[in-house]
Amino acid sequence: LTVVADDDTNRTIVKLLIVHNGTTASATQYGEVNTSTALATYDVDISGANVRLLATPASSSSTEFTVKENLFEPLT
Repeated sequence: LTVVADDDTNRTIVKLLIVHNGTTASATQYGEVNTSTALATYDVDISGANVRLLATPASSSSTEFTVKENLFEPLT
């Protein structure tokens, strides 16, 4: 995933690699660029049949998140 966090003053762009087996999801953050300081931290989990990205903003100010995904299906 590519995640852009924007609070109208600062912006953070993060790259996350996510893998799951249907029961457990894991993520590695391998890239981050900030205009000032990081605007959020990220985690992943599975809820029902969905893999979720959990974003925790660094401050109580209004932060907007935009997410772009690249999905890869397992080879069969």
